[in-house]
Amino acid sequence: MMKIVYSSIDEFKESIKELISTLNLDEYQELIYLFEKEVKRKKQKEDYLANFYRLLLDNTSLVNNAKYGLDVLKSICNNVEKIKINSLFEYKVIIDAYVLTGIMTFQLKRLDESKIYFYKAINFGEQYRNYSKENYYDALNCAYTWYAYFFMMMKKYDGAEKIYNRVLTNYNEVKDDPNYFVTEKESVETSKKNLIKLRSINNGGNNMEEVLKLLKQARIYYLATIDKDEPKVRPFGTAEIFEGHLYIQTGKKKEVFKQIKKNNKVEICATLSDSKWIRISGTLVLDDRVEAKKYLLDKNPHLRGMYDENDDNTAVLYFDKATATISSFTEAPRVIKF
Repeated sequence: MMKIVYSSIDEFKESIKELISTLNLDEYQELIYLFEKEVKRKKQKEDYLANFYRLLLDNTSLVNNAKYGLDVLKSICNNVEKIKINSLFEYKVIIDAYVLTGIMTFQLKRLDESKIYFYKAINFGEQYRNYSKENYYDALNCAYTWYAYFFMMMKKYDGAEKIYNRVLTNYNEVKDDPNYFVTEKESVETSKKNLIKLRSINNGGNNMEEVLKLLKQARIYYLATIDKDEPKVRPFGTAEIFEGHLYIQTGKKKEVFKQIKKNNKVEICATLSDSKWIRISGTLVLDDRVEAKKYLLDKNPHLRGMYDENDDNTAVLYFDKATATISSFTEAPRVIKF
C-alpha cells in the first residue's frame, strides 16, 4: 500500500523518491490521486505540491514513456495551477509541466494538443515574468524556444523567426544585469543558431549564396544612392553573408552612409562578363553590433588598416527584402528575391 510521509519537506521528498523507485509506470496515476487526496485532507502548503510534481517531472522513465507518460503529464498539468508562485522553483515546475506535455504530444503527432500546451507555458510565463524578471526569463525563454521549434517543424518559418527573436529580446533586456543568472543558456544559443537557418530559408537560402558568389566573381560592384534629388554612384568591393543576410560595409563618416541614412533604398550593379550583369535593389539596414562588424572585417582583413569593430566609424548594413536581377544580351532576365 502506498504511504506518503509529511513530517517535513525533506522527509516528504525522500518518501516520494522511494515510492517512485518502486512503482510500475501504470501506478503513477494512483500515486497522483493519493497525493491529491492527502493534500485536500491535510491542507498542505504549496511547497509540497511543487516538490511532488517536480520529482515526477524529473523522472525520465515516466516522461519519455508514450503509453503512460502522457496521461500522467496531463494529470500534472491539470493540477499544477493550484501551486502558489513563491519563487522561481514553483514557476519552473509549472512551465516545465506544460512544455514536457507539449513535447510528448508533438512526438505523438497530436499537433493541435501540442500547440495548446506550448501556448499555455508561454501564457503562464508571461503573467508572472515581472515578478522577478531577471531570474524568470530563463524558464520563459525555454518555453518560447520549444514553441518556436514547433513552428519550425510545421514549416511555419515566419512565425518561428518571430518567436526566436522574442527569446533574444528577452535575453538582451537582462543580460547585463549583475543579478541575472542564465540557467537555460541553450535556449539563447539554440535561438541564435536557428535564426540563422530561418533567415536563410525565409530570405532565399541558396539564392543568396548564388548572389554573393556572383558579386565575389565581379570583385567590384557599383552602389547607387540618392542625395536629395540627385543619383550618386561609387565602387564597392565588400559583400558577405552573416546570420542569413547579405551585408556590405562602409564608414559612417562617408557621404554614402549619410545618404543611406536619409534614404535607405539603394541599387547595386556589377558586370559579370562582356554580355552579363547583375543588379540588386532593396533597402539597407544598419547593424551596429560588434559581432557583425567583426565578422565582415575578419572576412576582409585588408580593411583593418582603416576600420575596427570597436571604433565609431565602421558601419555594416544588410539588405532587407532585396531583388537581384541577372541579365544578359542573350538570355531572358532571371529574378532572385531574398
